[in-house]
Amino acid sequence: MALEKARCKNMKNANIMAKSSNFLEGINKQKLTEHISDLLEAYEKIKSEANFENIMSGFAEYLKIICILHDLGKINVKFQQKIEIANRIDEEKLKDPENSKDNPEIKRLWNIFNSIKDERHNLLSGAFLEYFFSKLSVCEDLRNVLYKSIFYHHGSYEKYMGKSFAVIEKSVFEDIEKGILLSDEFDKTEIEEYLSEKLGFDVQFKDDNILDYDFLKYLDENFGENNDNRKLYILLKGFLNLIDHLASSQEKDIEYYLPITSEKLDSLLISYLSSKCQRKGKKIDKIEFNQLQKRTKDLEHSNIVTIAFTGAGKTIADYRWYGKRKIFLVPNKISGESFFFDAVEILGTEDYVGLLHGDISLYVENFRQSIKGEDIFFTSRDKTLAKNFAKPYIISTVDQILLAIFKYPGYEKVFASIYGSHITVDEVHLLTPRMFLILMYFVEFAAKHMNAKFHLMTATMPEAYLEKLNSISVPFEKSNENEVVEENKKIKLLFCKEKDWVEIVSSSIKNGKKVLIVKNTIDEAIKTYKQLDFLCKNGFEINLLHSRFKFKHKKDKYRGILSQQGHVWISTNG
Repeated sequence: MALEKARCKNMKNANIMAKSSNFLEGINKQKLTEHISDLLEAYEKIKSEANFENIMSGFAEYLKIICILHDLGKINVKFQQKIEIANRIDEEKLKDPENSKDNPEIKRLWNIFNSIKDERHNLLSGAFLEYFFSKLSVCEDLRNVLYKSIFYHHGSYEKYMGKSFAVIEKSVFEDIEKGILLSDEFDKTEIEEYLSEKLGFDVQFKDDNILDYDFLKYLDENFGENNDNRKLYILLKGFLNLIDHLASSQEKDIEYYLPITSEKLDSLLISYLSSKCQRKGKKIDKIEFNQLQKRTKDLEHSNIVTIAFTGAGKTIADYRWYGKRKIFLVPNKISGESFFFDAVEILGTEDYVGLLHGDISLYVENFRQSIKGEDIFFTSRDKTLAKNFAKPYIISTVDQILLAIFKYPGYEKVFASIYGSHITVDEVHLLTPRMFLILMYFVEFAAKHMNAKFHLMTATMPEAYLEKLNSISVPFEKSNENEVVEENKKIKLLFCKEKDWVEIVSSSIKNGKKVLIVKNTIDEAIKTYKQLDFLCKNGFEINLLHSRFKFKHKKDKYRGILSQQGHVWISTNG
């Protein structure tokens, strides 16, 4: 332990670091100035087409300020010691990744890492803010909001309720003032020059008033009856989280807004429809959008509801309800993955399409708390989530987005991501009455405060749901009120007894029909597949689809079922 501390103390003029390396996940160690630069790059991408003036005048500038200042609490000696040890752990893992858990040197370094008791950097950042806010002439009312946005960019207020003010103040004195600012062991010039350039005034860490010991008076989430400040706090924190996580992923080529014009998207949709026809063996001289698809194009700036039968072209119609950021909500994971593969085919790349569901969950707070040194390490799970959540076309199960209205940990990031988005909810009739009611509250909230538009799509709509939709404060227009229905598919639906279905399936496929069997559980689907093994031996193709297959294998299965390959498909009801 003593040797490790001595090693850190001998880092003469060491750089002030923000991130440790994770070579196996493609994450490089970063200086604080490099990390802030990545935040500002992500900030510029998001700001470029966001109408922040709808929130408040000057919102973009305040967001930029907290992006620059939010991690100044990392300028403390204990955090820098932990970064150094984390980098050494990563170096050891790289030597023999498969046996790293049994590496005695890694275990020794982990023991040292855990013995360093530091205070959370997001709280310690508050010690610097009085100096910068005074220089920037930030008024007291706004300071209250900005302090809280920085304090809680790692978790909510409840996470810090038991903190001792005396312990935090001691850390400011020993770990920041004595450990870094009054020490010659770290290079402070680079961060001083960087902050001076970005903020427009001379920053000197040797100034007597650089640190404030009275900053903990802002450590609460109390806004009284000022709902404007509460909304400002939620969106500032949400966008800071979004930008910080994207910057931490070190992904440079993320497109936050769809870089495809509506005219180009129409061309891609025609190509996609043509390709589908070719796969099905259909010959069509000219493909045109139908009446529904033309109508949604005209209503792209409105909230709309589409009630149309399966096969009416609702999905293509929704693509023509054009928005630079689209969120497509589906009732279950299987549907989400299917739409994901279609979206990638239409848009031509996975770079524009993000997928969120129960296996790629937003509810990561408990998971993050279980990670040793969550301030230090950035995992592959974090990287995947940050990338998916920042893409311009997000496909998600409804629970991942709608439940944010109940303010689960990290909900602010969801609100930031949906700000200014076009949000589609598919298969609305499959929502339970409780989830539909949540949707109605969410629609009213997001339309009023998050500048969002909604498209509700469904094959049918219960009368009670229609009555509720018509009673809320958000007006909806019908996209297919005068639609001409053309029926072109013949489907026979049977509910079979256990003793009958094998004979029915066997007879159907021998007569040239294709069969879809839907079971309630995965085990029942597997059992059914085994029961039809005799048909495989007779030359018929039997396929199985359920959620236990790996994502890459499901991709081929979705394509197979959509192009009607094989003779029998067995799936769960999801």
